[in-house]
Amino acid sequence: MSNYQPAPAGEIEVEVVAASVGEVAWKASDDNPRGECLRLRLSAGRDYAFVFADVPLDWGRMLDAVSKATGVSRDKLVPDRFVGQRARVTLTQYTGKDGSTRASVAKWLPRPSDKPTTAKAASKVEGRVSRKAPPTFGADDDIPF
Repeated sequence: MSNYQPAPAGEIEVEVVAASVGEVAWKASDDNPRGECLRLRLSAGRDYAFVFADVPLDWGRMLDAVSKATGVSRDKLVPDRFVGQRARVTLTQYTGKDGSTRASVAKWLPRPSDKPTTAKAASKVEGRVSRKAPPTFGADDDIPF
């Protein structure tokens, strides 16, 4: 019996501590008969048990989500590039066949973008507002009403 608690359910930051590509029998499908997966071992902290995430290599959208969450390019799937990367995920908990509670990745969350996301933010350059930026209205405009 392990002294570690399952990682808590909800949004949490994890670190990839091991990565490999291997076969997982129960992930086999018509499109992936050997069940080849990107196998990730995630750590949510020293007091928590590892979270195992096996992503079938034919699940393109899920691999894209893992790539965006970890910042590792999916162009060349090299498991070693994932090791040491941090990611934000949403975890759920479930009860295993042995009766123990375990955590599972429900969703991989993309990393925050360094790019501005609004037109106003995109139009600012070094504190200056572009002449092409949409006007902003508020307490500092010259309209007296």
